[in-house]
Amino acid sequence: ASFDAVLCGFSIQYFPRLEQTLSEFRRMLRSGGVLALSTWGQADPRWTKLQELRRIYGVGESLGAVRIRQPAELESVLRKSGFEPAEAWTDEAEFTFASEAEWWDDLWSSGPRAGLERLDSDTKERFQREAFERLQELRGPNGFAERRQAIIGRGVNP
Repeated sequence: ASFDAVLCGFSIQYFPRLEQTLSEFRRMLRSGGVLALSTWGQADPRWTKLQELRRIYGVGESLGAVRIRQPAELESVLRKSGFEPAEAWTDEAEFTFASEAEWWDDLWSSGPRAGLERLDSDTKERFQREAFERLQELRGPNGFAERRQAIIGRGVNP
């Protein structure tokens, strides 16, 4: 009961017992304190073929155990954990990778990295080659555009 705010950006998927984690966040917050958190929402449907390839190779979206894909789900979890009021919404942004290499670097800087690290070098090279081939279908005038959706939630500790 000593913090005014707890922020948890794009991390809730890593907590295997989310309800217990949220309970701990509440314990740390003073009355009237605010929890703000975010997670990834719906994937860009244009990237379905690449997502299928990632699943085939075991290069998943993240290491996470918790999969929240709609604001209503996040709001419900917050309310069940005692946050009131609680709200959740989505925000979207389009990211454009100028080249295949830039996309590859981005993959290594986020959750899929764990899956990439598990691949032996031959399999990793094969995955990269196939991914770069599939990327060509997504090429636009400025590179490879991907819409990313975030689900953002906010809850108040009563």
